[in-house]
Amino acid sequence: MEREQTSISKVEQAFISKAIEKYLTEFNGNRNLKTFVDFFSQQVDPDGYVDVKLLSRKMYIYTHGEYSRFLCADDMIDIRDDLVCFDLKGLETHPDLQGIIAIIITGLLWDLMERNLSH
Repeated sequence: MEREQTSISKVEQAFISKAIEKYLTEFNGNRNLKTFVDFFSQQVDPDGYVDVKLLSRKMYIYTHGEYSRFLCADDMIDIRDDLVCFDLKGLETHPDLQGIIAIIITGLLWDLMERNLSH
């Protein structure tokens, strides 16, 4: 059974996780999605199971393609206001971006709730 072209295998997921850990430990510059993908594209799978160049190309749309202005912006959203709104419905024409944004929002909310619980 052939896997869906857009999905990644468990081996690839593990490789990406290790690359993220290495990036956080070794990369000293401005950390963002673009610099991670550039860092990631230089990695090598010693076992040969992961096609790093292919995975880097899959990430390209998010760092240099049509979504880069949104995901790699220099300015951050200030979520310290009492009310912050996100228009996920407006992203219906971009379902792949909609899912990513939903995950980002969930992460932001989780961090905010954890900070509030510790006060």
